[in-house]
Amino acid sequence: MNDLLGAWRRLKPRVIKIGAILLGIVLLVSLTGPGRRFWRWAYDAVGFSDTIKAPLEVRYLNAGKADAILISCEGHLAMLDAGTLTGGETASDYIRRCRLEEELEYVIVSHPDSDHMDGIADVMEQIPVGTFLRGADFEESYAPFGEMLSEHNIPTRLLSPGETFSLGSAVFEVLGPVASYSETNNASLVLRLTYQGVSFLFCGDIERKAEADLVESGLDLSADVLKAAHHGSKTSSTEAFLEAVSPSITVVSTGYDSNGLPDEEALIRLEAHCQELYRTDVDGTVIVSVEDGEIRVRTEREGNGS
Repeated sequence: MNDLLGAWRRLKPRVIKIGAILLGIVLLVSLTGPGRRFWRWAYDAVGFSDTIKAPLEVRYLNAGKADAILISCEGHLAMLDAGTLTGGETASDYIRRCRLEEELEYVIVSHPDSDHMDGIADVMEQIPVGTFLRGADFEESYAPFGEMLSEHNIPTRLLSPGETFSLGSAVFEVLGPVASYSETNNASLVLRLTYQGVSFLFCGDIERKAEADLVESGLDLSADVLKAAHHGSKTSSTEAFLEAVSPSITVVSTGYDSNGLPDEEALIRLEAHCQELYRTDVDGTVIVSVEDGEIRVRTEREGNGS
């Protein structure tokens, strides 16, 4: 026994060093395409794959202080924003884990800010895309996508208020921007999705001015589920706008941020105007599903999401 203990003491430093080297190799390989595919396979093999469970599911991915929203309807799939560069990897890995990598019917960019747009490139490299949808403003900001869109033969469609497009039986209506703005946040696309009588409102990063213009436009802004604008910033989610939307459920896509988002004032307003409030920084990925007109919410931190 003493001989064995002595041998272990002599070998222990070497074993620890070899283990550290192997762990480092595993971590490095995990960052590569083959490594990521291996972990996706392993995830599926042990039964953790989160496949689509309802005819319509809207997944607000946990991608930090960024928007990355995966929408599935009756076998059709769309990606609305994809966060930062890291968010793009999160989104494409998530899509593959859900075994939905056959094609994204649409990739939609709400506006050309890095925490919404930069991850799109990774998604388009990893997953086949049918059509690239965006607003008509800030044309130069989308120039970096030109070569990739051409290489993959992906057509671009510019969206304007009043237009509609379908994803399965779900219908998107373009509500905004209703005016021209000099900065990207207020120029965000505002989309209303309707399915089986249930409606979702996606607001990008619109702030007070764009919210006020939407309210004054007289458009129907009501929605059962609201994606809070601008990650819960105090410059968004104004009283008048929330009264017009009157959501039952609100999701804030947010994460660690030096500006302290989500802002406490905005959270107080949101809590006062909805029955259920979810945050991706607290709840992880939030999945809102619709089946037979009924809404169900599950989250990553409950162990029911992914």
